[in-house]
Amino acid sequence: MHHLAIALRTLLVVTMFGAFGCATDESSSSGSEPITGTWDGGFTTDNATVPNGTFSFMITEDGSHAITGTFTGTAIGQTLGGTVSGKRDGDNLTGTINVTTPITVMFALPQATIDGDMITGMFNMTTPFMAKGNFTVTKK
Repeated sequence: MHHLAIALRTLLVVTMFGAFGCATDESSSSGSEPITGTWDGGFTTDNATVPNGTFSFMITEDGSHAITGTFTGTAIGQTLGGTVSGKRDGDNLTGTINVTTPITVMFALPQATIDGDMITGMFNMTTPFMAKGNFTVTKK
C-alpha cells in the first residue's frame, strides 16, 4: 500500500509539472504585447469624394487596455488632425477617431484586428462624408 501511495504522489507531481511547469508564457504572444507606439498606413472608402488617404496613430495602451492618443492623416489634399480612443480585447481593437482639423468628422472603428506589427480593420465615417472604409497600419 505504501508503494502505491508513493507512485500516486509521483504521478501527481509529474502531471502538475507537465500541465503547468512547461506552459508557454502568454505575455510573450503578440495578442498581449502593448500596442503603444506610432502606427502608419492608409485607408480606402466607398465614397468618391474621399476615396483614400493616410492614417498615423501615436497611441498608448494602459493597464486596463484602454487606447488613447493622437491622430494625423491626409485626405483630399488636406492634413487631418485629431484624437484616437478605444479598447483592446486580445487581438481585437474597437474605438473612434475624432478628426478635429480642418473639419469635424468621426471614424467609428467597430472592429480591427491586431496581428503583430499590423492592424487592419474597417471604419464608418460620419457626416459630411457618410462613408465606409478599410484601413491598414503598421508599427514604426
